[in-house]
Amino acid sequence: MKYFLNRFKQLTKLPWLAEILTALGGIIYFGQVWIYAHTQDSLLDEGLYLLKGYLFATGKYRPFQSYGLWTNHMPLSFLIPGYAQAIFGPGLRTGRYFAILLAGLFLIGLWIVSRRLGGMSPGGDASRWLAAGAVFAVAHNPAAIKINSIMASQGLVACVLVWVMVLVLGRGRPAWQLILGSILAGTLPLIRLNLLPVLPFVLAYIFWENGWRLGLFAATAGLIPFIGGHALYWPHIMTMWVKWFPSGLTPFLDVWRPEGIGTPTAIVTASLGTRLESLFEGVRFHFISLSGTIAAWLFWPKTWKKQEHFRIAVFLSTLFIVLFGLHAWASVGGNYCIYCFSNYLAFFSSLGILLIVVSIPNWHWRIPLWRGHLALLIMLLVVTGIGYSYAVSAAHGPIGSQMMDFLERKVPAVINSEYTGLTLWDAIAKHYHWSYWKQALAGTRAVLITSGIVVCVGLIAIVTWFNKSRAMDFSKGSVLSSSFILFLVLGSMISPLDPLGGGRHSYDCGKGVIDSYKEAADHLSKHVESGDLIYWQGGGSQAILLTLDDINLFPPQLNSGASYRQGGDIEMLTKYGYWNEALSHQWAREADVLIIAERELSGWLAEYAATDEFKLVPPTPEIGCREGSSLQIYRRLP
Repeated sequence: MKYFLNRFKQLTKLPWLAEILTALGGIIYFGQVWIYAHTQDSLLDEGLYLLKGYLFATGKYRPFQSYGLWTNHMPLSFLIPGYAQAIFGPGLRTGRYFAILLAGLFLIGLWIVSRRLGGMSPGGDASRWLAAGAVFAVAHNPAAIKINSIMASQGLVACVLVWVMVLVLGRGRPAWQLILGSILAGTLPLIRLNLLPVLPFVLAYIFWENGWRLGLFAATAGLIPFIGGHALYWPHIMTMWVKWFPSGLTPFLDVWRPEGIGTPTAIVTASLGTRLESLFEGVRFHFISLSGTIAAWLFWPKTWKKQEHFRIAVFLSTLFIVLFGLHAWASVGGNYCIYCFSNYLAFFSSLGILLIVVSIPNWHWRIPLWRGHLALLIMLLVVTGIGYSYAVSAAHGPIGSQMMDFLERKVPAVINSEYTGLTLWDAIAKHYHWSYWKQALAGTRAVLITSGIVVCVGLIAIVTWFNKSRAMDFSKGSVLSSSFILFLVLGSMISPLDPLGGGRHSYDCGKGVIDSYKEAADHLSKHVESGDLIYWQGGGSQAILLTLDDINLFPPQLNSGASYRQGGDIEMLTKYGYWNEALSHQWAREADVLIIAERELSGWLAEYAATDEFKLVPPTPEIGCREGSSLQIYRRLP
């Protein structure tokens, strides 16, 4: 390992090279953000942040308003993109370009704070290289870039969080920066409540690093937006808080728990296997941040060269653990949005990168043997989990095709005293009752997990050989830990590929999505008049409604199935922004225009729309790349 350190020290003597690599990483990052902003399909959440935000910002509705829009997140998550549209014009284009702006501010903030924390002295050459590494770490992760290039709350939160770190981390920060950083930390829970732990942790760090006087100023500044935001929307904002507390333990909060709203239809029951897929999908899509964080803990030194770096590392580590645990519990451990875990990690994965930057100059390479064994165990667990998770998508690719060809091979069998030949998958199905897909998936998993373990063993063998041949000067007992570092380096190098960060394809679209929305919106505006009352069941393309002038909606419908309930009291449902089948029938009878996605047109709704009460006008073109996304338009006849 000393070999690598010596090579790194030589590179630090070329600061201009670090700046060139930083610029190259920035170009790669911005290129991806621009491309993904134009080629990713819009998802339901993005359309809701834009549409609800614009309706809130223009005063047509108010957050937490009774009989209004379902405010299922904290108000600033809607209002910030809403005001951006109020200034620059409503629509998906404004939302995506605002997301690009936020992504740019995020990268600049990450570079600034990494540059400060990375060197052992302010402005040191090592800091240039570590800042360049931080830029490449995010530029090397297409999964995180994709989620940050759409107007979802992940990009907004990630941007605000990294600027909190810019303003508060390090010794001797000016008072105005600590106060501004605390204000931003106090604002974060008003964007997403799940980022609430940031505020107390930031304030605790400021007290620890800067003393009680500046700490009190910072605490006052941080509590002003937090308390003020709650006062502005009191008491209805409490409906956001009660979701996080079990009703049996907090009966005093029942006054803010809506009653009579029926049963959610979005609740799912997932197997342990599904939860493991989600957990390790998060590891795949944030490999550098998570694996680097584990490395920082494995190589945690007994003594630090600078006490301020120790405080920062403790702060980042504890905040990361708390946020990771909360989001894992809410997604992997819950029954609502199990596969949201990787998206949730995008809120705070930058903390892991900063932990690497601030700790790596202090890493203790001669770790105890038990830590080396722990490193080996973690390495095997990670590759096994990645193989298990990646197999779901890999089974649809070349590996899965080879596995299916293998399952088609015939094997000898005796059935009812007669010799016959069965395909391998038939034989397995008869014995284990596994479907064709389950067999292909299991086989793909076995191949990927075995390959991952072989790679780990190979890394250890290579390091051991180098050690024995004295090609590299490893410290005694460091073979396992050096293997883990090599594993981290190789994993970082392949992070843009499908097994890791390059494997997020859920919303990939080969055509210009923004232009697709504009084309469909232009068509829709020709057939929807000002003042029309619209029945909406358009799937996830809510952003298209932003271009229609002065229309009236049934607000609960905007969240589609997420706000749909079985049963429930009509009055209470509409008061809190929910709907059910009875309301769906009622609103369809009242509407001037029915706008229904092709894939949603079935059952009673298809029969009612086909009656002589409506005129079918030409549908919109396909929106984005989702099958059946064309909007069918039915105008009620006079």
